[in-house]
Amino acid sequence: MKLKYRKIIAKYKPIHLMARWIMYNNGIFVYRKIYKQYNLGEKLTKLKGCGSGKRCFIIGNGPSLKTSDLDKLVNEDCFAANEIYKIFDSTKWRPKFFLIKYRYSKTSGEKVDQLEVGTVFLSDYYLRYHDVKRTDIICLHERYALNEMKIPFSDNIERCFYSAATVTYGLMQIAMYLGYMEVYLIGFDHDYSFEFDKVGNVVRTGTENTHFFDDEIPEDIIANVFGMTKAYEAFKRYADEHGIIVRNATHGGRLEVFERVNLDSILSN
Repeated sequence: MKLKYRKIIAKYKPIHLMARWIMYNNGIFVYRKIYKQYNLGEKLTKLKGCGSGKRCFIIGNGPSLKTSDLDKLVNEDCFAANEIYKIFDSTKWRPKFFLIKYRYSKTSGEKVDQLEVGTVFLSDYYLRYHDVKRTDIICLHERYALNEMKIPFSDNIERCFYSAATVTYGLMQIAMYLGYMEVYLIGFDHDYSFEFDKVGNVVRTGTENTHFFDDEIPEDIIANVFGMTKAYEAFKRYADEHGIIVRNATHGGRLEVFERVNLDSILSN
């Protein structure tokens, strides 16, 4: 669907929600075929609990992030997503776990085949529209919740993970399935050049950059900050209920759902 039509649909909330629910949830039969094709049951069983009792870092792609931050995390278990590979030439750091979920991702299947990262997770929503030849991927069934005020959280990614307004919500659900007990967020600026307002209009905020790498067409990246906040709140509820430590180690930014910490102080412990 072209961006101009997506902008129109976004103004009509019920239609927007229903369209997204249909697009995400109608792929369960396709996913069952993919599940067998990629031997996902065995792959997920081997991964489950691999982070038990350990800490991890989830990387947002906000403009506050620096390659010097990533250089400090070379020996840490890190989750990342989307086009973070654009800075691989500038750092030895690589994520242990990587996720792409958007059908409209600018990352081609050919690029996924070439990625030098740890475990590659792809949503079935992405895989249905991109030709990926590598066989070591783990495809996950992505489901969409109609109620944005109460977004479900899945710690059983063998069944599904839930879509929200940010790909990092998927990373959070994967991290919980893998058993991590401490989660630190970096690069979660929660501040974008273009955002949807409450009635679906696109607003230019005045923020200069959306990501810490260059975007080819910045105006194509429009953030639903309200939906993102609800997703982060859902993760916080899950974490609080299960004794998981979640802290925000971002330099500045507007995300205040999680307690703030200093990255260097975490790494020095």
